[in-house]
Order: sequence, then structure tokens, then C-alpha cells
Amino acid sequence: MKVCITGANGFVGKSLAKLLEKHKISLLLASRSIESESFGQHLKLDFNNTENLHLSLTGCDVVVHLAARVHMMKNSSQHSSQEYLKINTQLTEKLIHQAILAGVKRFIFVSTVKVFGESSPVNQPFLEKDTCKPQDDYSVSKLKAEEILLETAKKSAIEVVIIRPPLIYGQGVKANFASLLKLIHHRVPLPFGAINNKRSLIYVENLTHFIMHCLAHPAAKNEVFSISDGSDVSTTSLIQEISRAINAPIWNVKFPERWLIFISRVFRKDKQIMRLCGNLQVDISKAKILLGWTPPFTLQQGLKQTVENLVR
Repeated sequence: MKVCITGANGFVGKSLAKLLEKHKISLLLASRSIESESFGQHLKLDFNNTENLHLSLTGCDVVVHLAARVHMMKNSSQHSSQEYLKINTQLTEKLIHQAILAGVKRFIFVSTVKVFGESSPVNQPFLEKDTCKPQDDYSVSKLKAEEILLETAKKSAIEVVIIRPPLIYGQGVKANFASLLKLIHHRVPLPFGAINNKRSLIYVENLTHFIMHCLAHPAAKNEVFSISDGSDVSTTSLIQEISRAINAPIWNVKFPERWLIFISRVFRKDKQIMRLCGNLQVDISKAKILLGWTPPFTLQQGLKQTVENLVR
């Protein structure tokens, strides 16, 4: 089997490439910049010129499409909206048609749980069949790409698999999760001790393990899967687990949630705080039952690996 990974230099791409190489799977590592990995073939992606991409994809059995314009909370301009559509939607459409020309058998697209919306009802994790209500440019562009892929699969021989992960963590994670790790590592007092929410997370090696599981599984054909570590956690409990993993006791003050929300609105940080206080859960029963998949790593194991470089 030969697999092309787009976004191969990214957080998930590097982890997936290492896992597949370990299992002796032939790789075509596609990205906008070439890095000197000791394995696999390399392809420089030009998002503005994809017309002859099928020539490079010839011989590949599966394309795992990870390349994307990632979610950026501060960027909500019209230009930003167009960029999300250009990279996350239009590029995906061009890529699957190039894959069809190349004779690729399966196209795996990593989307996002955010296509459902920013929060789930209390104790009601999202199911794949639930109505999608994306609320920002990033998730809108991802959902449009999903729709194009599934429609294309109906009209061609290529098989499509869509994966909707929640927040992904692991060694090398960036953005808000990395900031939280640093605060806990430096024992900065936090005001999140009274948050009793539930959020799904996924360790990057659980995600890449699932992607590998989907490379050839016949039951994954033209299906959509929501996946996670399988054990949802409150923000308060997550901070406790990170603190244990780092072995850095933290003072997490039980600040009333309504006060946090009020202050966040005053300082125009309400979206960030709502992500910390709100619920966002997914049900992974479909992946377990249909594909026989279970996450190989627990939350605790994933966090231990995530903070390994911090505690050295």
C-alpha cells in the first residue's frame, strides 16, 4: 500500500507519517515546504497549481488530506472567510478530482467536531447523524468540503472517509492548549476550579491510529466518524490531570463560572472562556461498533507523553 499525506509537516501529519513508516507503509509526504525526513518520498504542494497533481499521485492507494487553514479565533474578516474556503473547501475539491484521475482508491479527510457547533447539550454528546450548525468560517469551510467529498463519492469509484476530531493534543501541540501547559508548568494560579463541564479531546496518536485503521477497512467506505479518547473531561479535571502529569501542584481557584463569563465579556474574551466553560462532547460508538476500534491510549497516557519535554 502507498499513502499520500497532505500537510505532512504539520502536527498530525508528522505523527501519522511516523506511525505508517513504522508499519512499513510506502509514503508520499506532501506539504508546502520540504523537510528532510529520512523516509518516504516528498512532494512540494502548490495550492495555486494543482492541475497536474494526479501525475504525482499515480501509484497511491490512499490520500489522507490533512493540509488546511487552521482555526484562528482573531481572524474573522471577509478576506479570512475567502481564504478558509480557498484552502479548506476548494483545494479539497481539486485534490479529490486529481486523486480520481490518478486512480486513488480511498480519500480520507480530517474535518472537525466544530461542524456541529460550538457546544453540545448537557449530557448529549453529538452523534454523526446530528444536524450540523457550524458557527465560524473555519468549520463552515470544513463542512462544505465534507459535502463535496460525499457527493463526489456517489458519482465516482473513489471511496471517502470523513473524520471529525475534537481538540487534538500531544507533543508539539500549539495554541491554547500549549498556553495552558505553560501556565500549569510555571504554577500560575488559575480561576477554573469550579467549572463542571464535559469536553471531548483526542490524543494525536489516538487520531493517527484511527486514520491508519481507516486506510483499508471496508466498513469505513463513504462514512463519517466522530472520534475522541473515549473519556470526556471537565476543564477543572483536565487541569488536575495535567498538573499530575507534570508533577507541578497548581492552585486552581473555585471562581464562580458566571463571574468568569461576565469578566470575559467585559474584556471581549467571551469566546475563549465559553470554550473553557461549555460542553462539547462526541459519541464514538459508531467507530467502536462499525470498525471495531478503541483508542489505544488513555487520557492520562496521552497527557504524560504530551508533557514529557516539559518535565525534563
